[in-house]
Amino acid sequence: MTTPKTATVANTVAAPSNGAVVAGGKPPPITDAPDPPRKLRVPRQFDNWIRAYVILGNYYRARPDAAVAGGCYLSDDDDHDNIIGSPIPDCLVAFGIAHPKREIVVANAYIISELGKPPDFVLDVGWYANGRRDYTVKRNIYAKQQVSEYWRFDHSGGLFHDAALAGDRLVAPGVYEPIPIEQTSGGIYRGYSAALGLELHWCAGRLRFGNP
Repeated sequence: MTTPKTATVANTVAAPSNGAVVAGGKPPPITDAPDPPRKLRVPRQFDNWIRAYVILGNYYRARPDAAVAGGCYLSDDDDHDNIIGSPIPDCLVAFGIAHPKREIVVANAYIISELGKPPDFVLDVGWYANGRRDYTVKRNIYAKQQVSEYWRFDHSGGLFHDAALAGDRLVAPGVYEPIPIEQTSGGIYRGYSAALGLELHWCAGRLRFGNP
């Protein structure tokens, strides 16, 4: 099998037809959240986390309604205690957002009640400190927040998560259903993200994105 090329720029992605309309042409400011705690990342985990953030950020750069962020709180509302108790996904993507991506990054938080919708895609990269929490506690939280898709990548092949590559799709409020993952004869795991319109690949411990 030929591994697909890594996605770069979404020149062919169409702008949404249902862009948010905001009174006065400018959305209200996002609540500033405290700085999230810093993670001590192992090199291979850090590499795959950065790859996801950079690749998807470049891929959707041409879409003004697309927000790609990572390492910020994902909270239901702007209550301080709720924010600091919220999960911190490694990477998230949301479409149909009126606020510029930079505002979300600077605010340290994606607040669903302020931005009007949950993210369409969330990814966590496995590491030794809390890998189990990703596919148990955080999976349940994201389902309740109605995140459309939640993906998990583990460069170790399943030492930190319950699988090398796994994804869930929201099928009802608070209910996730596993996304099929195929293992090729070459040892590559791959699954299709309908939210992104891309495939995610686990290839020799590296995260790749393919455009089918």
